Parts: sequence; structure tokens; C-alpha cells
Amino acid sequence: MDVLQYAVPEERGDHSRVYYAVDPDQMYPAMIDYIQDVVEGEVDALEGVNAHGARDVRFYLGQARRLGPKAWTLARRPVHQVKRGERELRGQALEIARLWYTALLRSLSRKPLGLHILKGSGAYRL
Repeated sequence: MDVLQYAVPEERGDHSRVYYAVDPDQMYPAMIDYIQDVVEGEVDALEGVNAHGARDVRFYLGQARRLGPKAWTLARRPVHQVKRGERELRGQALEIARLWYTALLRSLSRKPLGLHILKGSGAYRL
């Protein structure tokens, strides 16, 4: 997955870190598609990932599998379209997607990463 297509570099005056801004309305649907493809075996999750990132990716893949397909279906829906009893499962899926995305982005740099998720439409709020 080309994570940089969803990340815009941000200048924050701190040269010890690399900062990116991400639009949740673009990143989350792409990550959910990617995760589902990886879980289904259509995509190699470790392609292009360094050794440190590979450990993280394996961990998030295990979590994604444990959540099951329903979680990823719920994660695609705006929060107001999800029943209260299903919001926790949806939130877990979105959190895995965010963490996995961050791990992929982090694997591209030797510097620590700062990720700024923009406001977006609000559809992917937890």
C-alpha cells in the first residue's frame, strides 16, 4: 500500500521528527480495503515493510483477523449509522486501521513520526 498518497508532510519546526497530516475520509477507507485484502490473502502485508515495521504489521494482522469481517463492515459506516451496541467493535477496527497505517508510514523513515489526523467529515470518528 502506498501510504504516502494519503499523507501530506507538515512542517512543525521540529527536525527530530517527521510530521504528516492525513485526511481520515481518504485514509480509513483505503486502509480498510487494504486490511481486508491482506486478511483474505490477496495482498502480502510485508511487501515493502522494513524489519521493525514487519513486527508491527504481523501484530495488527493478528488483531484484524480476531475482530472478524463484521468489524470491518461496521468500520466503513459513519458513526451515526452504527447501533450503540456495535460502536465498540467499529472503534476497535478503526483503531487497528490507524495503528497499522502509522506503522506502515513509520517504516518509511528513520526519524520518529508525528501523525496529525485532520477533522474530515466526521464519518470516521470513534
